[in-house]
Amino acid sequence: MFVGLLALAPVVGFAQIVQCNGPDCDWGALITLGQNILNFMVTLSVFVAAVMFAYAGWLFFSDTGNASNVEKGKKVFGAVVIGLIIVLIAWLVVDTILDTLTGRGLDERAAQQVDDIGR
Repeated sequence: MFVGLLALAPVVGFAQIVQCNGPDCDWGALITLGQNILNFMVTLSVFVAAVMFAYAGWLFFSDTGNASNVEKGKKVFGAVVIGLIIVLIAWLVVDTILDTLTGRGLDERAAQQVDDIGR
């Protein structure tokens, strides 16, 4: 668990979730904040899913004559797959909504922000 937290430290430290200061915040900054939170949560969920896949594999392959571990491993694996699919579908729905409302998806908005920061 400690190693996992260390692996996430750079993601949290460099996330720059809030990118405006005081009166500089506007509606675009709020949308950017939502986008950054969503991207962080998807990254975090993929990391947690990888850990849970490893746990399910451990349960599945460490069977020492105990069939309940195999069944538990299958249930954990299925739950992780379903959870990851739900997270990715949610990201797709939000991206589609942003694309419809702003004319740009998440990736294009991020590229625009990089261009704005470079100016």
